[in-house]
Amino acid sequence: MLNIFHASQIDILENFLEQGKMSGLSGLEIITDRQKIKDLEPNISSDACATLFAKETCIISPYGAAISIYENALKNSVAFYFDNEVRSIKFSNNESGEKLFTIKTKNYSKYQPDYVFQSKLLINAAGVNSSKIANMIGDDSFKIKAYKGQYILFDTDTKDFVKHVNFKLPDSVKSKTKGLLVTPTISDNFFVGPNYEYIKNEDLSTTAEGLEEVKVNASRMFNNIPFSKAITGFAGLRAVSDTGDFIINESPVNKNFINAAGIQSPGLTCAFIIAEMVLDILKNSGTKMIKNREFVPENEIIKNNNSENNKITGNSTDIVEKPGYEIVCRCEKVTEAEVIDAIKNGAATVDGIKFRTRAGMGRCQGGYCLLKVMRIISRELKIPFEKITKCGKDSYIAKYKIK
Repeated sequence: MLNIFHASQIDILENFLEQGKMSGLSGLEIITDRQKIKDLEPNISSDACATLFAKETCIISPYGAAISIYENALKNSVAFYFDNEVRSIKFSNNESGEKLFTIKTKNYSKYQPDYVFQSKLLINAAGVNSSKIANMIGDDSFKIKAYKGQYILFDTDTKDFVKHVNFKLPDSVKSKTKGLLVTPTISDNFFVGPNYEYIKNEDLSTTAEGLEEVKVNASRMFNNIPFSKAITGFAGLRAVSDTGDFIINESPVNKNFINAAGIQSPGLTCAFIIAEMVLDILKNSGTKMIKNREFVPENEIIKNNNSENNKITGNSTDIVEKPGYEIVCRCEKVTEAEVIDAIKNGAATVDGIKFRTRAGMGRCQGGYCLLKVMRIISRELKIPFEKITKCGKDSYIAKYKIK
């Protein structure tokens, strides 16, 4: 639902409706009956005067999608090198006279080796750092600035507060963002945000001022938002290009270097079509494509250990623990077996466990389970306790070993 609160903005909704129809979308309609809007969203402000309702809008788990794609790529022999910062790129002849990119990296963790990679082709999808990567080959055709957006996430007992994905159209036509969001998640809670603020670095911190801005703007769209039920705030970065649009093309400096930059917030929605566009660029440049007949197109469906087939009865204060199914996270009822499975599937950080199992995503935000998760990571991966990170790089959690 794209909501407006000023009748003068109705022509903007009409333009979006026509754009949607031209793009082949179905299930779109503009609703101006305020009671119908209330029927769709009982808690929306009575000031909402119209909405562009997209009946076929869906929500997914962004980190769940990323993890699934990663695990599928592993099955198809894709190699990943995490926590490596690109320090230099050169395009030159190798010993056989073949033109190759040579990419030198520095490992963030200080406990893993640095690497040197060579490749005929290079795809630059480095987000807020994509212009820095392009500059390494002499491509200064675009610049990227990072804009931070802050969000507020609510507890699962608020799951009925909002029914649909809701945007508030920005009041100014000069706004560079598509507006504030109030939306449910697939996990029976909801979040509000973001704001839009330019930053000079990759700062992902939340601020009292930023979260207050989100609160004020969200309260203009929905009545009685239960802010007392907020369990955390978080921030993300948009990669905004100076071209005002996505950059998906061969570099003007080197046709073997493909830029996929300036994607901003719609990146998840557009990711698969962008991949197809990059593939077409490579084909058109003469790159020979060979079909992989051994390609595995899907992942196995992994059942949680606390699903109906392995039910652990009780609540957060009365749980029947079974051998191999000891509860690690009481808020989300995550078992030790699930954490071990996540590690076997590639998780090596606290956030890696969280995004795969939800351990740490509940009401206490890891207050109960953090040390338990860290001990399991240390034991299973034989990583010293003080070298475990929250999300890679230098995000160490413990300064000294805990016995």
